[in-house]
Amino acid sequence: MVLAWVGILSVTMFILLFEMPRLVSERLVKESIIFSVLLLMGVTLSVFQVYRVSIPNPIYWISMVFTPISNWIDHYLL
Repeated sequence: MVLAWVGILSVTMFILLFEMPRLVSERLVKESIIFSVLLLMGVTLSVFQVYRVSIPNPIYWISMVFTPISNWIDHYLL
């Protein structure tokens, strides 16, 4: 597991060293924030996979949100 951590962190540092200087030099603040958030999400998912954490499927959350809306539409509008 330590080797996986080293691999994840080294790839992350390589990506940061390759991409961030251009974003900072061109003063692309919004893009650098989005880039950092997406990179952090990717690193987090990679670490979860290393530790074999069960990650729920996004479709489950989407169906939890839209099922009541669909039921309401079926009941009141159709």
